[in-house]
Amino acid sequence: MILSSFLVAAVARGEIASDLDAIAASFYPAAEPGAAVLVMKDRQVLLRKGYGLADLEQAIPIEPDMVFRIGSVTKQFTAAAILLLEQEGKLSVEDDLRKHLPDYPDLPQGGRTIAIAHLLTHTSGIRSYTDMQDFGKKMRDDMSVDEVIALFRDEPLGFEPGEKYAYNNSGYVLLGAIIEKASGKTYEAYLREKIFEPLGMSQTYYGSASRIIPRRAQGYDGVNAEFGNAEYLSMTIPYAAGSLLSTVDDLAKWDRALSGTGLLSQASLDKWWKPFSLANGESIHYGYGWSISSYEGHPVVGHGGGINGFTCYLLRMPEDRVFVTVLTNRNDEKANPGVVARKLAAAAVGKPVNESTVALEPGALAKHGGLFRTSEGARYLVTPDADRLLLRRFGDEHPEGGRTRDPGPNERLNRAAAKLLPVSESEFLVEDSLTRARFEGANGLVVEDWGRVERAERTEEPFDDPSRVLAAVQKLFDGVTAKDGEAMRAVLDRDARLVRTETGNGAPRTRPMSAADFVARILEHDGPALRERIWSPEVRVADNLATVWVPYAFYVGERFTHCGEDAIQLAKTDLGWPGWKIIAMADTQRPTGCNLP
Repeated sequence: MILSSFLVAAVARGEIASDLDAIAASFYPAAEPGAAVLVMKDRQVLLRKGYGLADLEQAIPIEPDMVFRIGSVTKQFTAAAILLLEQEGKLSVEDDLRKHLPDYPDLPQGGRTIAIAHLLTHTSGIRSYTDMQDFGKKMRDDMSVDEVIALFRDEPLGFEPGEKYAYNNSGYVLLGAIIEKASGKTYEAYLREKIFEPLGMSQTYYGSASRIIPRRAQGYDGVNAEFGNAEYLSMTIPYAAGSLLSTVDDLAKWDRALSGTGLLSQASLDKWWKPFSLANGESIHYGYGWSISSYEGHPVVGHGGGINGFTCYLLRMPEDRVFVTVLTNRNDEKANPGVVARKLAAAAVGKPVNESTVALEPGALAKHGGLFRTSEGARYLVTPDADRLLLRRFGDEHPEGGRTRDPGPNERLNRAAAKLLPVSESEFLVEDSLTRARFEGANGLVVEDWGRVERAERTEEPFDDPSRVLAAVQKLFDGVTAKDGEAMRAVLDRDARLVRTETGNGAPRTRPMSAADFVARILEHDGPALRERIWSPEVRVADNLATVWVPYAFYVGERFTHCGEDAIQLAKTDLGWPGWKIIAMADTQRPTGCNLP
């Protein structure tokens, strides 16, 4: 009887292993960059396998013991280090960050503090340096921790600490600096001595381009299955927000350490996985370095990572004792480690994702088209397109470009709209994801992703491309353009760069200007008030790019000084409404020849 039960269990494990293998194999073709995958339940391995190639040039296949960059999964190790230091009595998560970093600028308007807990939960309001305009130019530079902090330390807050959630890498850089200050060790040394060595995580490293790391997979960036070597990134830049490398086996050791084996106290674990509460009492979906969700009533904690050439996802279902990690060496639109990990976890608990769809008549689809807005200001644009619906989400963005949700690894400018696959006349599955969209009545939209629910109501805001392009350009102006064409003063937003065409000694020349230069030069001058008049802007949209020509005339008091035309170029983005981001601007001036209305 015992032998019979054993055989039945073995057969069941073999069947589920085959199902899991089929899920992973469907995402990672043999001749492309791929993934190392591990699925465990009750500490038993259900799937441990490599898919695709670790090195395209040498045609070396991925094996499950290979080393990958893990990007933002680093954050949970940083959070663990903070909690260990709290257990040692060297800090409290309620401490003001300036208690440990006294040189960090004080907040204006006394009484406000940024606590360590705000840094852990992306609720500090600090601007994320990886979303700043010139970040890409600095990726190759080796920097000290202080130099990385200098990239953002003097930027204004986007919101009051604790007021809202905006995913933010700067907070985790500051946490790394706090770990060094409180421990007296480097970030790398503290993690190695307190976490990696005690847990036997011998294949987990702080990233380095020069260090010889055995079994390291090569990373690739790609578009439409065309791959190139990942762009170089100095690993001093992501630091405590994303500089670690690891293997699926080492991450399994990490998982075991989180199951009451003594690394962290129960009190620390409770903080770690508790949804953080904002100042208004609202709970968010994030704890200390972990996203918190659920699936079919099963609690889930996890986190994704995306960094040059690599994406990954780590997921735990603690009540089911399920652990899944997917480490990929590709950073492209089809990497999908979060989707793969969730499908694997769902299958492991015996509740595979239902992806069955039905066919609907075009008329049944068209009625759902429109723009829907959440109470937090995010928009969902639903567009009928022949016999299908397309969905694009525009996040309620940080004023300086940050995101208000845990980002997927492939959020980029010009991201294509997602297809909605009908499950019924009112419910749809978002293609290549586990997100479901449900239309309620004539005006409601509910979007659910593993227990995270967002509700939106239909709005009558215009949403065709030209109207949204003009809405983005309107951010250049401090004030609203009146119907008669009069406008207030021009103000460039902080993420754009203005290039003005000037005349020096009769020769045209151009030079870049920052927003601060522009404001100081045009607005903050002595003498009569400046007035600008604009009229009849022209919009041209071509796929993911748009250009707007705005005629203008400048007056000092009532005296005309010059006229010209602003040429503003924009690119599509899903990071914030109105869905277009200014990427370049040129200003052509002339003293005469204006065709004033």
